Amino acid sequence: MLRALKFVQGAVAKKDFVPEMTHFHIKAGEITSSNGVITLCSPIGLNLEVRPKADQMAKAIAACQGEQIVMHLTAAGKLSIKAGAFRATVECLPLTSAFAPPASCIGQGATLSGNLIPVLRKLFPLISEDASRPWSRGILLRNGSAFATNNIIAVEHWLSGWGLPFDVNLPRAAIVEMLRIGEEPLDVIAEDGAVSFTYEGGRWLRTQVLSLEWPDLSRVLEAGVLPLTVAPAFWDSLTTLSPLADKMLREVYVDSTYVATTLSPDTGASVECQWATDGALSPVTPALFNIDQLLKLKGVATAINMAAYPAPCTFNGDQLRGAIVGLRPAKVG
Repeated sequence: MLRALKFVQGAVAKKDFVPEMTHFHIKAGEITSSNGVITLCSPIGLNLEVRPKADQMAKAIAACQGEQIVMHLTAAGKLSIKAGAFRATVECLPLTSAFAPPASCIGQGATLSGNLIPVLRKLFPLISEDASRPWSRGILLRNGSAFATNNIIAVEHWLSGWGLPFDVNLPRAAIVEMLRIGEEPLDVIAEDGAVSFTYEGGRWLRTQVLSLEWPDLSRVLEAGVLPLTVAPAFWDSLTTLSPLADKMLREVYVDSTYVATTLSPDTGASVECQWATDGALSPVTPALFNIDQLLKLKGVATAINMAAYPAPCTFNGDQLRGAIVGLRPAKVG
């Protein structure tokens, strides 16, 4: 039972604006939670119809410590939970409430290949938080690839030879839950405005989806010059400099033999480092980046085309390609 509660707890609303969204809905041997965007459902061994307060029930079940659990409704309409010497009562909503959590989608479905979670985990740090571009606040699954962009970095990750017969733009909140669950979904079902992912044991996650009106990233992602392999010491140098970079500007200069927080040898900090293992930076002036954005490519990019700066610098990685936009070049004189 605790496993079922852990699965559905992620869709419990944090605020009590709509009381039903802070309660579980148990009916017909299933437990469901919904916060209006995401719905989670799991089978549960309980032959009751009841709407218990979610946090109270989860804490009470956890306190049972593996003892056999007995539950029933009291005359006052509360859920009684008893295990060994432990006993608790949980507040419940009346069943007369008009709210009902959404059911799983009924629409076009597809079987998944089992490698979605590593892709979502890799791309998650690159999801935008820009409210003015709501389409970018998720990961787009389209034409056998997964796309993510924070408007500075854009990435296309190939899905190892599999794709979906429909496009899906998964919102950040749904991805958070899928990563928390940590299991590969078996199938995905799509209908207008929502998708459902099914899991082993009859569990499922349903989520609203974002707009599919993404820009065409192919022109930015296609490299004109082959990227050069990044030396591991480059990432170590950026990590060393990060605490020393300006708190507001967060600038870092990348040259063929060093990285630095300023261009002046009398200020800031620098590390001698050949960023590429098989070549040098082509531009006459060092490339300028936001250091936090550049560090997001650690573990993602294995080769970068720094020579493209100040245009977007393309990069490659394991089953992916992308581009990062640098900052405006420093004015000389």
